[in-house]
Amino acid sequence: MKLQLGDVVLLRMEFHQTAGPAIVLLDTGDDDFVAAPVTSRPRLAGYDLALQEWKAAGLNGLPSFEFTN
Repeated sequence: MKLQLGDVVLLRMEFHQTAGPAIVLLDTGDDDFVAAPVTSRPRLAGYDLALQEWKAAGLNGLPSFEFTN
């Protein structure tokens, strides 16, 4: 499956019991890709981003933030 920059995927993160959304940053064309986790909990660190079009991306609930730190 070829992923595109900005696609929203569900990932099971290490040390978590459930899957959570992540935004695809890079698909290397093989079985690997790079993604940043998304959450509704603000954590305003240096490189974290508030998502502008979170509803259009299919993220439910509250405004969402991407953790890139």
